[in-house]
Amino acid sequence: MIRYVGLLGLFAFSCSKQPSHWTIDQIDSGKTEFCFTKLCYSSSDPVNGIDIELSKKGDQIQVYLLIHSTPVAALKSDPQSVAVSIRTSQEKLSDTAYRFQGGQRFLLSTESSEKIIELLKSKQEITILLNGYRTVLKPEDFEQKYETFLHPLYLRNPFQFSL
Repeated sequence: MIRYVGLLGLFAFSCSKQPSHWTIDQIDSGKTEFCFTKLCYSSSDPVNGIDIELSKKGDQIQVYLLIHSTPVAALKSDPQSVAVSIRTSQEKLSDTAYRFQGGQRFLLSTESSEKIIELLKSKQEITILLNGYRTVLKPEDFEQKYETFLHPLYLRNPFQFSL
């Protein structure tokens, strides 16, 4: 009997789905112009990795890079920018990102943001390099999460008071 329970547990564990790196957060304010949705990719390396955050407010989508270790120094030629490299097996794109104060959060350009989304939708693995930091974005589960990100279903809190 114990052997069968053990085999059943092993079977259930081997069939369980891997958790997605992609997570969605939503904030509903009751007014569409103030609703906010965020799609995040958490790096598996908290020291040398880069987290990706796609944020949507209204119709505007922005892509941020986040690190959790030593701040990244700005370019000498532009104290508010850092160099970013985006690579796939077929292409390499170099760009700069806006560096927020503190050096651990960066806003990608519209062109780089659109390129990353396009590559992930076409199921390509992407490597992002940022001054000693590196992450590999896996496209698995991106398309479904991205659709939810674009068209969120906000759940109203029944205890929220209207003003």
